Amino acid sequence: MVTEVPYWGANVRHNNFVVQAKIHGEAGIVPATDELKEYISNLIPRTVYKKLPEQALAKFFAEKISAAYEEHDYALWVSVDILTTEGQTFGDVRMIKE
Repeated sequence: MVTEVPYWGANVRHNNFVVQAKIHGEAGIVPATDELKEYISNLIPRTVYKKLPEQALAKFFAEKISAAYEEHDYALWVSVDILTTEGQTFGDVRMIKE
């Protein structure tokens, strides 16, 4: 038997990469895609300022998103994939609640 875990996600493009983030959670999780898109968009300037390499972006976004959604009632973990225009993919997963 396969059970699906509810999630909501967002894709945000910036120059040569796309941040694809999903917040996975318990039944009852209410999608807030626009909120997640806005949060990711606000984090992007920090990656430019810190001059983070592409391979560090997934970890950066996963850590920040998991910390931001710590108090959310139904959010359990976040998965982030970075897709580059050069065809590379980098990913990271962080627990929000255990």
